[in-house]
Order: sequence, then structure tokens, then C-alpha cells
Amino acid sequence: MPIPTASLTEVALACGFADAAHFSRVFLARHEFSPRQWRGLQRRPVSHSNPAR
Repeated sequence: MPIPTASLTEVALACGFADAAHFSRVFLARHEFSPRQWRGLQRRPVSHSNPAR
């Protein structure tokens, strides 16, 4: 199961959680953003340009 395409439920179960809601609460408490927000950050393209130059 590639994590980038796995559902939140699949990730939660693979990590040993009983359901996605519990996983989301624990993830949010530990990382201060939701799994959805984290996934959005991972999909954002990385810019290698340096606007300061």
C-alpha cells in the first residue's frame, strides 16, 4: 500500500489504530495539524528558485 495513495483509514489501520477518527485526533495532538493538512503539504511542489537573487 503506497502511503501517498492510501486512504486515511488504511493508514490508521496500518499504524495499529482501530479507526481513522482516533488516528486523526492523535495525529493532530502530536503534530499540531491534521493528517489532511499534512498530506496537502506533501503534495505541494517544491520551488528551487531563489527570489532573493
